[in-house]
Amino acid sequence: MPALRDLGRTDLTITDLYDNSSYAGEYVTLTGLIATTSTTSDGHYFFVQAPGGGSRSGMMVDLRGDTTDVALGDELSITAYVGAVDDEFTFTVYLEATNADDIVRTGTGTPTPFEPTNNAFRFYGDLVTLTDVNVTADANSAGQAETDADGLAIDDWFYDYTADVSAGDHFSTVTGVISESYPYMAIEPRSADDLVP
Repeated sequence: MPALRDLGRTDLTITDLYDNSSYAGEYVTLTGLIATTSTTSDGHYFFVQAPGGGSRSGMMVDLRGDTTDVALGDELSITAYVGAVDDEFTFTVYLEATNADDIVRTGTGTPTPFEPTNNAFRFYGDLVTLTDVNVTADANSAGQAETDADGLAIDDWFYDYTADVSAGDHFSTVTGVISESYPYMAIEPRSADDLVP
C-alpha cells in the first residue's frame, strides 16, 4: 500500500476509469470533483461527479475504516484506490479511500443532473433526473418504494422520504444518484426538493 503522501496517478478522470477497466486497483488522485450527495449517516459513503455531469460522470466514494463529513456541492480532491464491479447490469467504478485526510475540500460547485432517455438503471453513480415517475408500491421496511421508472425503486439512503410517499403518487421529476439497494437498482433523492409532484 502506498504511503498517504503518495498521490498515485494524477492524470486520470472519472471518464478514463470507466473507459478502461485495467485501472481497477490503481491508486489515483482525482481533482475538481463535485459532491452530488452529502455523506451517509454513518460517515462512510457519498457520491461525486466530474464537473458538468452527464453519463458516466459519477461514482461512489467508499471511505473504509474512517469517517468524513462531506456536504452536497463540496468541490473535492480525492486520493483513493479504484474499485470496479462488472455485473449483469453495468460496469461500475468507485473510489475506495482509506483515510479521511485523503478527501480534501477545495471549494464549492453545483452538481448537474442529466436525463437518461432509457435504461436509467445502467447509470450507477450518476446524478440523474427522471420524468413522469409513478410510485407503484408503498416503501418496504428497507425504505425502498417501487416505481414504473425503468424498474428503479426510490431509496432512503440520503433522505427519508417514506412518510411522504405512497403507492399511487406521481412525480413530474425525481432527481438523485443511481445506486444499488438490494434487490433493486435505485434512485437516491437527497431532499424533498428532489421529489417534484
